[in-house]
Amino acid sequence: MGERIYFLKDIWKSINPEEVSVYHASSLEDEIRFYFNENQYVVARDNKNGTCSVIFEEEKQEPQNEKQNTEGLLDYINRNIFISFVFSLIIAFILCIVLFTPLIDIFFLLLVNSIHYLLINILFVATHEYIFTSQSLKSKHSAEHMIVNFLQQNKRLPKNLKEFQKSSRFSIDCGSRKKIREFIGNFIQSILAAIISIVLSILYFKITKTDLLSHTIFAITYFIIFYGIGILIHKYHKLNFIITPIENMLNNVIQCFNTTKKVDNRDLQLAYYAAEEWLQIVYPEFYNEEDAENNIFSESNEN
Repeated sequence: MGERIYFLKDIWKSINPEEVSVYHASSLEDEIRFYFNENQYVVARDNKNGTCSVIFEEEKQEPQNEKQNTEGLLDYINRNIFISFVFSLIIAFILCIVLFTPLIDIFFLLLVNSIHYLLINILFVATHEYIFTSQSLKSKHSAEHMIVNFLQQNKRLPKNLKEFQKSSRFSIDCGSRKKIREFIGNFIQSILAAIISIVLSILYFKITKTDLLSHTIFAITYFIIFYGIGILIHKYHKLNFIITPIENMLNNVIQCFNTTKKVDNRDLQLAYYAAEEWLQIVYPEFYNEEDAENNIFSESNEN
């Protein structure tokens, strides 16, 4: 299919001999890549004439496309949403300390504010992905996920097209996770801080019966715990047992907008050819020579 690479700096693979693990794969407008390490990869590229090329390349600076140019806008709007979130917290604590609003009302205000922050971010990222991911890229993105899922679940290449098409287009390792992880962390950070603070403040009020002190305790405790949990989540990557299930669910939601059910057979071909070359090099023990002679895209192999 393509020219063999003469030198690989490294090959990153699972240490489990019974497992096939794809270190990294990616989709662009005209190609699908499977990486051997951080910089080197095999790429199946659409030649736009009914054929494709499978070659080995090293990472280089890609020209920015329209989607990449919007990443700065995405970060800018996310920052402003977070600023609005923090501003709402300040309002909540003005109500708490100055106006002596009941603690339970403040607690529910913080809860609603946190949920609102999460939903606004999810809605924005989903809209961004839908608008700035072309139909062609959605199809390649889906094909990439489908072949990666098939390889990791079956430890072989698909034997026919129908088998390939049954593979899921959703991936728990999709790059979408990076776009949502930070504000999921902020959401968990705020919720946990609110719960712990309200419990401590109510217990303190039952002991002292003093509104001023219990409200002050709530405000101080919230910000200390909010800061502490933030360090645990964002710096030390703790509390993943809480974050990961939410992240997996919302990651699938986002992928509804940057993948498609209508995957072009040409994109399935690109994914297959890139994966075939990658598998021979990274996991030769799982590669069957007969697969190279079996064109799953011929009419006789579609069933």
